Amino acid sequence: MSKKYLLKDRILKVFGEVIKDYNADAILLSGGLDTSILAYLVSRYFKPHSVTVGFTGSEASDVYYAKLVAEYFKFPIHILNFLVWEKRRK
Repeated sequence: MSKKYLLKDRILKVFGEVIKDYNADAILLSGGLDTSILAYLVSRYFKPHSVTVGFTGSEASDVYYAKLVAEYFKFPIHILNFLVWEKRRK
């Protein structure tokens, strides 16, 4: 087996050990590659709720892809929408 695959297997094993011992109630899900990989790893051990943040009236793809990932892994999804002015508050 090549070094590349040994490294990949080791990384997945370490992540799996950490995730299985950290039984969280929810995962923040953007629908991007990083959170999709985490969703895959988490789905092997438990089915958390997923939380996604979007902005009302925007056509951001984050919510769309987060819904796809949550649906694929059968995670309940909670979408929190904010108004643009709420983003700008200090």
